[in-house]
Amino acid sequence: MPTSSPLRSSARSSVASRALPAPDARLRAGLVGSQVVGLLLARYVIGLAPLSKADHDAFAAAVLPTLQRYLTGELRCRARQRSANVASTASTICGSCGKAICSSGFE
Repeated sequence: MPTSSPLRSSARSSVASRALPAPDARLRAGLVGSQVVGLLLARYVIGLAPLSKADHDAFAAAVLPTLQRYLTGELRCRARQRSANVASTASTICGSCGKAICSSGFE
């Protein structure tokens, strides 16, 4: 029997919150997931030549630093770079720096 969508969502949230730094664990998990899916699609499904022909070690060396930054590094948000009056108009708080984020979000 297939797992229901709410159950899968709950399981993913639980795993992400235990494995990644709070309060932005879900964002980090989403970034890693989207990066991996995109790379797999480009390399193996579409067969994008530079990616599909790259040596496995070279491919991993190029990709892993980005995944590591998504998992444990700083997620710089644009709110840090904006003046106080622009950032104060936002309605969302950045999970990394605690400042307000405009609608354009992260870099």
